[in-house]
Amino acid sequence: MAADYGLLEPELYHALRRLADPASDQIDYLRQLDQDLPKGLLPSIDEIALEFDDVVFLARAFLERGDITPEKAEAIYAVDRKLSAMSGADHADLWTPEALESSDAWADVRRLAARALPAVERLRR
Repeated sequence: MAADYGLLEPELYHALRRLADPASDQIDYLRQLDQDLPKGLLPSIDEIALEFDDVVFLARAFLERGDITPEKAEAIYAVDRKLSAMSGADHADLWTPEALESSDAWADVRRLAARALPAVERLRR
């Protein structure tokens, strides 16, 4: 029996959308996550990556169900690989508001996420 991921399907779209958004929108989103933080502080930048990490497994399920093509799944996996390559203590400098706004690595994430969005566009709710 195939798993029913119906409630999670829109989350993959929204996670990719947030990763594709301009840095200013990403920062606004992070501010909304925890409005109890003192003014000027943000939740950890990795929250937008963690939201994607929580649902990226759906790409395989969609591929196995025939909902997306291997090329579309690969576009989603490219985002995952890029974020994984940015992880770890050696790359801590990439997980700051300044880096989110100005680093080539985050520009690449936004470009890859924008390329992957059409794969899950129909899931948007």
